[in-house]
Amino acid sequence: MSARDLARIGEMIRSRGMAGSRPVVSERWVADTTTGGDDAAWQAGDLFHLLPRGRYRSKWYQTGDGAFCAIGIHGQWLYVDPAAHVVIVKQSCQHEPVDDALDQECLAFCRRVATLA
Repeated sequence: MSARDLARIGEMIRSRGMAGSRPVVSERWVADTTTGGDDAAWQAGDLFHLLPRGRYRSKWYQTGDGAFCAIGIHGQWLYVDPAAHVVIVKQSCQHEPVDDALDQECLAFCRRVATLA
């Protein structure tokens, strides 16, 4: 998948399931995916330290501040901030499949970019 393809998915989710004027997935599904989740399960999970106010649902990590992201191994990120109208794609080839320090830096970068939009 190209960075452009990922960005298009992020924009579709940011636009509540729409691709331009065409519905791709239901707005209800997007809302459930980006706002639902179990607080207790998240707090007991492995990524609580990255997103202490976050949640996880249907392959999306909710940041706790209205943004959400999909995070893959080796540094792949799709960050979406609907309020700021921002979609960020990061494709990487990190040596380690998971790198907590780099994940913290990536999240801080994405949040900073969103504030500049």
